Amino acid sequence: MTRFVKLICFQVPSVKLSVSRFPYQQWPVRPYRSVSSASNSSVTPSEKRENLPLASVTEKVKQTTKDVGYFTVVLGGFVLTGTILYAIIHELFSSRSPNGVYDDAFRICKTDSRVLDCFGSSLKARTSPDSRRRRQNIAYDSWHDDKSRLHMAMKFYIKGNLASGVVYLEVVENESKEFDYRYLIVETEGGFSKKQIILRSSSEVDNPNL
Repeated sequence: MTRFVKLICFQVPSVKLSVSRFPYQQWPVRPYRSVSSASNSSVTPSEKRENLPLASVTEKVKQTTKDVGYFTVVLGGFVLTGTILYAIIHELFSSRSPNGVYDDAFRICKTDSRVLDCFGSSLKARTSPDSRRRRQNIAYDSWHDDKSRLHMAMKFYIKGNLASGVVYLEVVENESKEFDYRYLIVETEGGFSKKQIILRSSSEVDNPNL
């Protein structure tokens, strides 16, 4: 019994010694890192743009250029259409345009009793003796005098059921930028038997010539 106890006491230190020879080592734990997040965070915005396909960038540039070109064409069309409409409206309805002067002069002629007595009713105006259209190629001339005032002289034809004749007129710009008549004369056709009817006159004009 005593020998057995001694044997145990002798072997225990060897066990302790053998354990101390192989101390426990703790393995390092690697921190978890997401592959996708690490890869995304390492790519800068400039690198992302550089990684875009060249064909895609080229197509975007082409499409942008086309869009700008279409917008320019449409905008130019609107501007051109507006300019044309303004010119037409101004030509037809402005009192300072040749058509405006023509309409006003004919209105004075067809409402004057002397003209109606001489030419008869159903009075019509034409821009030339053979013209069937009222507003075709109005014969007029315009200029500025030494006071920078705009002048406009005009000639057109009228015809009633009794006679036909020619209308001569000249207008001049006043301080309000409106036209005043220097003269408005209706002359019948017929050689020596022709008559003149003075509808508007000014002391500045003696014998109007167009």
